[in-house]
Amino acid sequence: MRPHYCDVLIKKTILIAILLIAAIDLYAVKGLYADGSFFLYNILSREAYWDFDHPRAFAQIVTQTPIIIGIKLNIKDITSLIYIYNFGVIGIPALVWLLALAQHLKSSHFWTLLIAFSATYLSSGFFAIGEYNLTYALSAYCFSTLIKGSLNRTDSILLILSAICLTRSYEAMIFIGPVLFALAAIKLNETAPSINTRSKLTLFFLLFLFSAAVTVSASSMLYPRDPANLAAAGNILSTIKNKQFIFLILLTTTYFINQIPLQQAKPLTILLFLATVILVITSQQPWNSPSMNYTFRSASGLILCYVFAATLAIDIYKKYRNYSLPQSKTKFTATISLIAFAPLYFVSTTHSIDFSNWIKRFEIEAQAASGWSPIDEFKLLAPYNGYNSFSWPWTNPSLSILLKGDSTGGILNSKAYIGWQPFTPEELQNKRINSFLKKSELFIIK
Repeated sequence: MRPHYCDVLIKKTILIAILLIAAIDLYAVKGLYADGSFFLYNILSREAYWDFDHPRAFAQIVTQTPIIIGIKLNIKDITSLIYIYNFGVIGIPALVWLLALAQHLKSSHFWTLLIAFSATYLSSGFFAIGEYNLTYALSAYCFSTLIKGSLNRTDSILLILSAICLTRSYEAMIFIGPVLFALAAIKLNETAPSINTRSKLTLFFLLFLFSAAVTVSASSMLYPRDPANLAAAGNILSTIKNKQFIFLILLTTTYFINQIPLQQAKPLTILLFLATVILVITSQQPWNSPSMNYTFRSASGLILCYVFAATLAIDIYKKYRNYSLPQSKTKFTATISLIAFAPLYFVSTTHSIDFSNWIKRFEIEAQAASGWSPIDEFKLLAPYNGYNSFSWPWTNPSLSILLKGDSTGGILNSKAYIGWQPFTPEELQNKRINSFLKKSELFIIK
């Protein structure tokens, strides 16, 4: 079997694996995790888009469109709408990632994008409702398309639509946007004499849109909706101590140093790789818990930006030095990418399966409840099971209403929780989600 054929076959297998994990995430209704249930409750209550944070409005429109279509089609079963909603917040970003990767089945940039996927979807994507999931996927698509060569008409349309969405998606565009701007500017400069008018106009428009994305992100950070939330997202000092972050940084750096044609590169590559192995072996728990996926949201964006910037710099170096990566180094590069992908894929899948069991138990307990009681009084936390990390501090009432279908009784937040409550006790007694009914249970087999 030819080496090139084997390489493409492995890459196609990875694409199938990504499609599989997206299907598992949809099956596990991961989109209900944390803030997800409160978002869905508000969409069903309004029967319209819920613009929760205007600087992120376009990302919200894209991910909420499937559920809005379901409502307009007069689908009344809450369970069916839950799965449609999950397709919006999970399926759309996953499909964008697949498209970004599929463009490089015959290119070594596939492995670069796989590391980016591992650092984002597999590292911060369990908090599926976060607008950053779509932001990182669309950024990867733009990067993937701009580095692959000439632009056809479909490329131009999808690039412009993606860039428009990125103008109001997530504040991480303040550092991702400049890298995408630089890539578009370099491509325009290098190909200006030979490209057609459509491609040239596309690149000029992209420069404007990426600039707009940076401007909107900067404005949102200067005048934040929630200053405390912004401060938490920007707490990089706590993130750099995170073992999964260190793991990804070490492997990503190893990946890029391996591509530099310097005598010192080989020993440094070996040293970084050994450091990664030691980190994993000596760490009691090197991987993020589901709740840590939320705190990792900014770190994922930083790694994504690092991957984009390093790839751009190395590609420029290769072009001007007329350097081509040897076959041995290409294989090692692919191996490093797979080492980043495999454990995080396994951990993410395990979290989703565990969540599916927890959410099924939550549904059973909520349906059996005759009155409103704190979650501490139900068999949802330790010592009954080990899934405490799936209980979000303040969203149990909205999740309970969705999984029971009414507010005659259900599960409140923990007795220990002190903070914002979405509903007062009086409001909970009469909460209904318009004309929607819970006609069927979640499709989860115990």
